[in-house]
Amino acid sequence: MAKKKRKRVDGQITGLSGELFVAAELLKRGIQASITFGNAKAIDLLAYNPDTEQSFIVQVKALRKKNFFLIGHAKVNPGHSYVFVLLNAPGVHTQFYIVPGRDLHSEPELFSKYFSDEKMPGIHPNVLDALGYENAWGHFSGETTFGDLFWPKPVQWGLRGDRYLWFELQAWFRKQPPPARSADVRDAITSKITDLIGHSLDEGLESVYVDRYDQGGMSSGHVDPEFWINKAIPLIESRYLALPSHQDGE
Repeated sequence: MAKKKRKRVDGQITGLSGELFVAAELLKRGIQASITFGNAKAIDLLAYNPDTEQSFIVQVKALRKKNFFLIGHAKVNPGHSYVFVLLNAPGVHTQFYIVPGRDLHSEPELFSKYFSDEKMPGIHPNVLDALGYENAWGHFSGETTFGDLFWPKPVQWGLRGDRYLWFELQAWFRKQPPPARSADVRDAITSKITDLIGHSLDEGLESVYVDRYDQGGMSSGHVDPEFWINKAIPLIESRYLALPSHQDGE
């Protein structure tokens, strides 16, 4: 008996499923959302937060099972919001990754080399998960997270490994609220840096080598403690103090 050929799922149905899931999640959170319809859409959803009066243009990328989301850096609009949806099988919870277009546009290499591939660019869900974007719905609420204080990145780094440490910290703090007191900002960052690089900033070391930050080239993989003590952490502290809602508990 001939084996029955599995019917191929219509890509438009997958895309529409993703858009409906995203619209439902936004509406559940009090964000007004409407789906645009058409075969060659430039925009998938329009969203509006009535509390902050902020509007969002939303692009949705959906997959039925884990694979690369087909999207290239050249097609990213920094003013749009991107929601990557992993539908999974029936009975398995749907996964969402919410990424501001500015992040995709400004740091393409952060999303792996495949994001800028000339033939078939894409982003794997594992990369989005590692960067802390899963369920980052706060992007639409207008609430500032601790991770938001890491945007934009510094104009200049100390050593080449500093940028990778910066992005790891940003991912870790992405869904956490800012500390209650200004003094806690430095404590939280220095403590996490110790966890990530295996050394404290106050050990007096000229540099710290971290193998996973080594991308080749002079000073690659090296973190500069002085840069963090004198420039990076003070930059984040100044952004904290500039928050409209800042009330120092000291």
